[in-house]
Amino acid sequence: MPEPKKTLTESQLLSDLNLFYKNYDQLKSKTSCVKTTPFPNLTWTDKFEFFECMRSSEIKYRKNANYLHKHKSIEPQMRAILIDWLIEISYAYRLHRETLHLSIEYLDRFMSLSQVEMRVDRLQLIGLTSLYLAAKNEEIYPPKLSEFASHMETYSSDNEELMKKFEIAMLKTLQWNISPVTANTWIQTYIQLICANFKLFVLGNDANESTNCGTELVIPVTFYKNSDKNCSTFHSEVQNFYIDTFMKSTSLIDLCLFDMEAIEFDYSVVSASALYYVLKARGLNKINFVIEKTTGYKIEELNECIKWMLAYYEVCKELLFDQNLCQVKKFNSIEPSDWHNVQLYQPYLDLLKEAQSRKFKARYQYTVTLTPPESLKQFPITDSTNTSLSSVNE
Repeated sequence: MPEPKKTLTESQLLSDLNLFYKNYDQLKSKTSCVKTTPFPNLTWTDKFEFFECMRSSEIKYRKNANYLHKHKSIEPQMRAILIDWLIEISYAYRLHRETLHLSIEYLDRFMSLSQVEMRVDRLQLIGLTSLYLAAKNEEIYPPKLSEFASHMETYSSDNEELMKKFEIAMLKTLQWNISPVTANTWIQTYIQLICANFKLFVLGNDANESTNCGTELVIPVTFYKNSDKNCSTFHSEVQNFYIDTFMKSTSLIDLCLFDMEAIEFDYSVVSASALYYVLKARGLNKINFVIEKTTGYKIEELNECIKWMLAYYEVCKELLFDQNLCQVKKFNSIEPSDWHNVQLYQPYLDLLKEAQSRKFKARYQYTVTLTPPESLKQFPITDSTNTSLSSVNE
């Protein structure tokens, strides 16, 4: 006769939990190295450990900005065209922004780590496999493999088998590390921290640089989504700020990711720099203080990326922001609370071309061109010069 199963009493369970948390706190104190964090006190984890986990992931998932040196038949413009194509597919299937950002991260890291030279005729396969893998990772109902495979130029049933095999090869190359903290996640986190302290950071009420950031924060929380359920929880002014800042920041970040030079910067830096420009355009007071408190970066640490991003911001401001083209779009098949998370399609290739043109002009506008003097103003030839010339002729 089998022995009856033993059940834990409530007191035994509490005792085990207390022992677990005691050991966890001891381990945490030994491994956590971060001394400052922009996060407030979190009810569900340690704010220092959580921030350290996010920052350390950028070291773990670091990529090589010069990876195309290994793939000689592929040019930066081809990568830009591929990303534009992936955005078009994402928009067609109403995929989330995070899905696209994951696919770009997989694409760049795969190309960085690959020991095999990739030919240009494999770009579509690499891009679609990256997007398919990201969709399975992020979406609740991802499109089927056959739907992704149908977008390849030479579609056949073999494409599905090819994508299956290539997916395994990609996962092995990525060492099955497929959970990076993307630029999209960073910008959402930064804006949430601002909204949690809206009166201090945006309205400037009782501004005190020693004030702690809030008391509780749940990541990720969507103020826009929660407001649909309980309008009294968040003020409409906070909702409008969140959506406007998020839509503009993500559009600027998307454009920057088209340029391979963006790979040289961590995603947290790119998002913080984009947020700097968007908040500056709103005329926010003490913007340096707000950026430092919400991102954990000092402005000096962001200066290089901020300068690099200037041309992209100017193009976005003129051709997107000022034209009100960064608005939330409505989709009948999607919950209104999730509209702003859907990846939108913009003419990014045209914007990229304009931004790079401005960067080129700005780089050489102060270059002095040396020209020879006019014939009437030529310097006279001295006797010493004639002597030297005659000696050479001899």
